[in-house]
Amino acid sequence: MCGVPPAGAQSEALVRAAGLLSAGSFEGARIAFETVSQQDALCAVAVAGQGAARLLAGEPEPAARLFADALVLDPGLPCAHLGAGTAACMIGDYQGGMRSYHSALVSGAYRPALPLAGEAHAACALGLYETAIQQARASLGTDPGQPLARHALAAASLARGDGGPAAALEAGALTGAPLSSVFLASCLLSPSTAYWRGHSMQDQTRLARLRHGRGAAIAPGRSQEPGGAVADFELVRPRPGEELYDRITVDVRAAAELDISYVVVRVNDSFAGISSARPFKVVVDTRLCADGPAQVRVDGHDAVGNAIRTASAPVKVRNGNRTLAPTEKQARAAVAQLLEELLLPAVSPVAVRQLAAHGLIEMGHAELAAAVFEGAYACDAQQPGLRSDLLLAYSRIGLPYHTRAPEVYTFSGNGKKVAVTFDDGPHPLITPWILDELDRQDVKATFFLVGKQVTLYPGLVREIKRRGHAIGSHSYAHYSLRHLARDAREQDLVKSRLAIREACGETVRLFRPPGGYYDSLAGQVAGELGFTTVFWTANVTSFPGQEGARIASELARQCADGGIILLHNGEDETLDTLPHLLSELKERGVSFVTVRPGDATEPASGLHAGRVR
Repeated sequence: MCGVPPAGAQSEALVRAAGLLSAGSFEGARIAFETVSQQDALCAVAVAGQGAARLLAGEPEPAARLFADALVLDPGLPCAHLGAGTAACMIGDYQGGMRSYHSALVSGAYRPALPLAGEAHAACALGLYETAIQQARASLGTDPGQPLARHALAAASLARGDGGPAAALEAGALTGAPLSSVFLASCLLSPSTAYWRGHSMQDQTRLARLRHGRGAAIAPGRSQEPGGAVADFELVRPRPGEELYDRITVDVRAAAELDISYVVVRVNDSFAGISSARPFKVVVDTRLCADGPAQVRVDGHDAVGNAIRTASAPVKVRNGNRTLAPTEKQARAAVAQLLEELLLPAVSPVAVRQLAAHGLIEMGHAELAAAVFEGAYACDAQQPGLRSDLLLAYSRIGLPYHTRAPEVYTFSGNGKKVAVTFDDGPHPLITPWILDELDRQDVKATFFLVGKQVTLYPGLVREIKRRGHAIGSHSYAHYSLRHLARDAREQDLVKSRLAIREACGETVRLFRPPGGYYDSLAGQVAGELGFTTVFWTANVTSFPGQEGARIASELARQCADGGIILLHNGEDETLDTLPHLLSELKERGVSFVTVRPGDATEPASGLHAGRVR
């Protein structure tokens, strides 16, 4: 065993390591905690700190081993139990997670709400919904804002048909997360859960509307020794070869069927303590023992004093300079408390929103649920089950699911109907001018809005709607869809719809691709999201630099028998052209209309030469 550093040096090093951990420097913290361990191999908090650094860096397997090592040194260290529980949940061992969280609670976590919340989360993931509800409520009883407990309560309640607690999560979906950066999937809406399997929540199955029954809950198993035999009398702690210092808790496990009334603990045949209450635990002060090899023995006695069971373990007593200074004890306690805060996982904000939307559906608020699913999908298209959640929500509110979007090209043959459309808005200066000109000539138009512009000028979107004009999406970022992967295309269209919905409350169904760049994949994506794609018959950008009256005459000629005219909210020829165009179209006796999703037509040959098909 290495020598103990000078007074104060170790506590300062431990605090520095904890500071690195809090700052998110996980590798630096791991090295710093490891240095403390090298200086003092018996510092359980330093070993737990290494485990925390590994866990926060997304390495649950090595973290679990380090927490186990810390618990060998100090079986009653709550932060190590808490870390072991979180590591177990990260690798899908929810039964192990429940046991470790319970041990953290029994060991005296300084905030009982933390292990209770973890236990509730693990229980819900196992399908033990009543247990999850009880533990979550117990956690919230001491900490009403505990986010993991709120999520577990909502998830377990939803599994039992009560969507209220889940629906209430939306207000705090992006707030209230603990210091931890360990994010778990929802304890209900994750592919590893019984709920997921029982409800057949895979995308292909759900979108095919196949009907499946509920899955059976998973019951926790019984901890067994290798070979299936359960030990009836066991010395749990100390373990063989363990180094002992200061006060330790001798832990004895005795089977319930054994007629043991009390246990006696001896160290090197000297009486060290007695316990007559199950579970049998005896606190032993090893500073009263000589340093060096020793034997810890426990005898189990029946009611008349007969020793009917015995167990022992060879150990090493290493007190020497182990009496810690008050500052060292305070530092270890403070770091252990910080580790407890960091080691309780959180549920990702996207998963919180996803669960909240399921609760809203259960409560009958399909339109709001669709908006919440949109917000979640816009953040993370890879969240398990979220895409099918969104598409099914769209179906609930009447948005059709098509393998390819219906397309509108022209109103040819429909009685001189002309739709005046404007792309690229809203624009803080140009859009108000366009609206006023449309009002002066009593014309209603269709505005295809760019989502990022909508987020900047939501008031203009509301004004467009207030004046009676139709609204569609022109994407969110105005990128060519040809250059985006499938999920990026979907996210872009979903974000644009969400931005418009948040601005004016409307769920748009019309879509015009930026630049007209459109291929079969774009058509499939738009169709599955319930959009109708709108192109044009005549485009103001076909006449760069020409005067407005001449452009207006040509556009009106191209749409003499009806069609769709593309103008812009941007700084091009639109401003000079619009007054002349509206007047000339009126002289030709056309009927002004707005584009509707049901106006789909077959493409006409020769149209939109610049558009990619």
